[in-house]
Amino acid sequence: MQVKSIKFTLCLATLLLVSFSFQAFSNDCGPGKKALHYLCDASVINDIGTDFSADFMEQLKNPLREIGYCLKVFDPDILADSSKLNDLVMNISLFYPDSDSVAVLLIGLQSIELFQQKEVFENPLISLVYEPDEISTFKSVLVKKTIENLRTEYVCHLRIQSTPEGVRIKGESGLEGSTPLEWILPVGSMEITGELDGYESVHRRLDLSKPGIHTYLLEMRKRQFYTSKFMYPAAIFGLSAAACFAAERYYYSKYMELGREDFFNHPQRFEDTFNRAKTFERAALASLILSAVSFTFTFWF
Repeated sequence: MQVKSIKFTLCLATLLLVSFSFQAFSNDCGPGKKALHYLCDASVINDIGTDFSADFMEQLKNPLREIGYCLKVFDPDILADSSKLNDLVMNISLFYPDSDSVAVLLIGLQSIELFQQKEVFENPLISLVYEPDEISTFKSVLVKKTIENLRTEYVCHLRIQSTPEGVRIKGESGLEGSTPLEWILPVGSMEITGELDGYESVHRRLDLSKPGIHTYLLEMRKRQFYTSKFMYPAAIFGLSAAACFAAERYYYSKYMELGREDFFNHPQRFEDTFNRAKTFERAALASLILSAVSFTFTFWF
């Protein structure tokens, strides 16, 4: 019975771990992908059907991923997460301007912050006339128009070059690559770090607030020894060595001043003075070696 209980516990733990891992993976948009939360109003579901919404989202997923977006179903709990205020909501709605025969389908793109404030989008991403008898054609046109408008209005083509080439670029969104490189990214801003052996690191925030092609050139500067982080320990150990040498000379001179009478009458003072001189001498040599080693590292790090 005990063995069965242990096996059952292990199986349950494995299932929970797999479930948690799958959930974490499914929520991960991957490096360089901006979350886009899909929300379809009841008006669309009631008038066109639930199949339309599911098929439309499925057809959008891969093309959106190619231009830097990760499409996921809107979860109301995200409204309480302050770290998601810059995420985007794709809101699909349907209204009838004049008659019941022709409807206009709107796709709005808003940040979570504006969506919380219930701001009405003045310039929707898509505004397309819907006719019920042309649903299949309408759906394919809608997918193409959505991707096209996102690509032209909300996507940046980022090019990063450097002198010299081969700089390792890391973006805050998880993207990595070596110059020269090209990335397709959603509009916004991005902080990058450039590193190359023998050169100083570069940190820069890129303004990608407008769609189109953005080209940046990183001019790397040779790392100088005095800019190395090892200069601080080298200087500290050097000063420590100088102070220890001064203390060693002080106690050694006091030791030399002690005469034969001190040797016999005050042997403890004689021994203490000598030991202090030797202790500071060892400390000075150790500090000097550490300072030399740290200074040597400044030429590599």
